[in-house]
Amino acid sequence: MAALSEDFGYSPIRPSNVVAQGETIEIYDLVGKDTTLFHHSINDGESSSGHSRPDKPACGSTASGRPSEGTSTLTHDDQLSGVLEHARVIFFDFDGPVCDVFAGLPASEVAKELTALLSIQHEAAGAEAAETDDRIAHETDAAIGQAVEQALTAAEVGAVAVAGPPTPGAVESLQAARSSGRAVVVVSSNSADCVQRFMELHGLGKHVARTIGRPSGEPPLIKPNPYPLISAAEQVRVDVTLCPLIGD
Repeated sequence: MAALSEDFGYSPIRPSNVVAQGETIEIYDLVGKDTTLFHHSINDGESSSGHSRPDKPACGSTASGRPSEGTSTLTHDDQLSGVLEHARVIFFDFDGPVCDVFAGLPASEVAKELTALLSIQHEAAGAEAAETDDRIAHETDAAIGQAVEQALTAAEVGAVAVAGPPTPGAVESLQAARSSGRAVVVVSSNSADCVQRFMELHGLGKHVARTIGRPSGEPPLIKPNPYPLISAAEQVRVDVTLCPLIGD
């Protein structure tokens, strides 16, 4: 039994027994028993301390693309390189890849506030919302749905103001995409106002060509529906198959 071994270089999956509360349970080690994944030494000698990723060369590189001496890094997977090679526009999701939206204002608190608002407008719908994650406000009544969505947008804008800095690596990723000559478009299920506010706070707007927020008043069109991605590709006039998405 093996998984990811050819595509990503990991070891075969191996069965293993663990004991939990006195009971022996068979599990499967997804990266192989005792597999070492990372090499973090300052040289590549046999006596170096640290670990290397199995079945993949560990080497550094210079700006010219040639390996450098005395360094060690992970290499890109061939499939990832192939996808990015043909990419003309890079789509970034927002909540996760760029920002932890509700890091400073818990999403559970926002949900309670929105549920209370919905209950005032429609008691039965509010009771149902308290028991489910489904988006039911718009299904109850278009006007009520719009009011709840506006409240959500306001909460998101407030949340990103206290969310803290961008996700580690996000700024470098945006810079790298732009430096490679590719446009960056943020395609989010959050509101465009929320995304733009965060971009302003952290000076990220210069890296992003366009921001696509959730379709207003149309919950069924929010991701994972492909509509936002197709719409974003149409706006930048690029075939959507040439626009990989960096998701959360």
